[in-house]
Amino acid sequence: MKITSSSVGTITTAQPTPQMTMAKGTDSRILIATNTNGLIYTGWITADSTKTSNTYVSAQAKTAGTPVAAAAADGRMAVFYRDPGNQLMYLREKADHTGWEKPAWVAGALLLGDPAVGRIADGRIELYLTGTDGVLYHTWATAPGAEGWPPAQKIGGGNVRALATASTADGLQAFLHVNGAAQLWMIQQTPPSGTWSAFTNPANNITGPLAVAPARNFPLIGMFPAPDGTLLSVQQNTAGTWSGPAPLPFGQPAPNAYPSVRPVLLPGPTQRQLIAVVAGAGQQWILEEPATGSGPWTVLQHTPKDAAGKVLGQAATLDGTTLTVATSYASGLQYDTYTCTA
Repeated sequence: MKITSSSVGTITTAQPTPQMTMAKGTDSRILIATNTNGLIYTGWITADSTKTSNTYVSAQAKTAGTPVAAAAADGRMAVFYRDPGNQLMYLREKADHTGWEKPAWVAGALLLGDPAVGRIADGRIELYLTGTDGVLYHTWATAPGAEGWPPAQKIGGGNVRALATASTADGLQAFLHVNGAAQLWMIQQTPPSGTWSAFTNPANNITGPLAVAPARNFPLIGMFPAPDGTLLSVQQNTAGTWSGPAPLPFGQPAPNAYPSVRPVLLPGPTQRQLIAVVAGAGQQWILEEPATGSGPWTVLQHTPKDAAGKVLGQAATLDGTTLTVATSYASGLQYDTYTCTA
């Protein structure tokens, strides 16, 4: 893949915030949701304009963590979040896209930390959360429009902390979490939309914020920055076994990643070769996995940005050949648009 052009835009915010999320709708609109002083603000990036992200949703939409945005199967956008009382709440876009419905509670769901969003094989949203007892729970939309949530059901596990979800190319939904001992634990559906496997411990020493996604040559890859800035990965092979963590190989100078900023992983336009967006060494790095599954990763682009300590968080979406990256800096919220070709 090649990046043939790029552009930079800014979004007005009430204040810079690391607690930011992005999601792309079926109509190519991109939603950005932020936690600003405990309130949810939303903004949009569209094909022809950028609307301010300094749009206050509702005095009722109070959040104690990072909101999580997702596109519902009917085309509407939704934002899921934990309120100050540890209740799992959600905002749903009105059917005519003119604003947001009133915040609603996902009945029976109390959580610690932020929820994670997954997808059922038919496109409906599934939510994963850490209960107040430290155990993993899940609930799911019973209708395409992010509605009809049954009470959260216990899956199991313990000391559940950092959450990540992904779906493999054959539709298997996987849930992963890192516990307080830096151990990676995983369960997976067998078959798609079916029952869950037992928890397994495929890797240890996960010492940074973990991102997980399917790749061209592996069912799943996890990536995270080590405390010294080394970019590490764990990989699941087709037999289901895992390897790593190990440094990501590069045939050129590697990005020195910021340890507190989670990488973003996206299936790319070239036969689902994985694209990684990494913040580090005062630059924004766009990386691509090797076509054969082995060998060095390619640095497609590195753009000078703010220095270490000023990057608070990042998110990204890929729509066809357009990669949009939103980054929260100490100086404000900025987005970069890259045009990609095979």
